Amino acid sequence: MSEMWGAYIGHPVEKQSLRFARMERCCVGEEVIVTSTYAAIFAKIAELPLSRAKVHLKKRVIRIEAADDARAEDHPVVLHTDDGESHSFDEVVLTTPLGWLKRNRDAFHPPLPLRLSQAIDNISVGNLEKVFITFPTPFWLGSHEGGKAKEDKEEDNFPGYSNFLSPHYAPDTNPAHWPQEAYNLAAYASPHKHATLLFYLYGDCSHYLVKLAESAPTASSTDSDATKHPLYPFFARYIALLPHYSAVSPDCRPTAILNTAWLLDPLAGYGSYVNFQVGVEDAVADMECMREATGATRKVWFAGEHTSPFEECGTATGAYLAGEAVGKDILRIRGAE
Repeated sequence: MSEMWGAYIGHPVEKQSLRFARMERCCVGEEVIVTSTYAAIFAKIAELPLSRAKVHLKKRVIRIEAADDARAEDHPVVLHTDDGESHSFDEVVLTTPLGWLKRNRDAFHPPLPLRLSQAIDNISVGNLEKVFITFPTPFWLGSHEGGKAKEDKEEDNFPGYSNFLSPHYAPDTNPAHWPQEAYNLAAYASPHKHATLLFYLYGDCSHYLVKLAESAPTASSTDSDATKHPLYPFFARYIALLPHYSAVSPDCRPTAILNTAWLLDPLAGYGSYVNFQVGVEDAVADMECMREATGATRKVWFAGEHTSPFEECGTATGAYLAGEAVGKDILRIRGAE
């Protein structure tokens, strides 16, 4: 059962530092799922910047210039983009993931302070990935009979979460017995319920399946018969174990498969979010160092889940709180509280 922790941190539980396991505490307050997605929240947050700021899209920052002590107004922060342009700012808030910082410290001029650079090295990044598999109807709820869909029942007794513990029954597709877990997105209330299973992956399983999906880039992720997708044979063994599965029913054949590929994304830092693995010596001090960073001196501030309160690391809430905290710090320093 301890293997279930892997999908929480993005690595096998054997790599979790027991000393700093307390840093992986659950979020403060009630833990909820926003079934309608974050779209409305993003739209509200974006209202002010979209109305009052110039938003530059498809520009990659490759160099960040700031003086060692740049609080003076005549020392702006200069950003250089890959199209040859330069932009000057009074303050810069950098929300790139920790994985990006690990691989792009040469973008900072002058170099980041040694202690900050060490902190970036010391904290690890997980390998969490997700696979969404959609069907014509949520057959596992008993919503089909004889190949024909029935009306949804008001009462859904199927659990929202299923775990396949170290499966030994798929030696051809999963010889390493990687555990699998799936979330039932049909458990959501209307109108946000979906006939979709969401599988969480981590560790070597993530690497294997992301490469497998990438090996057939021409395969359509939304083919009406998604059994042709390269990932389907891997998950078919677990889908077949769900209640009411029938190999001859069209309701049990996926219509779409979509997978994340953060391990291949340079802007994501080739990973997901922070975790605390065996070998880290002082994760608390490292996280606090990244949180404090260089904003007060160089006017380059760090924000994101890797600079959030400990109980919110690895979450969208943590990323929001980190950005909000930096915004308040900038207002305070500039006398605009």
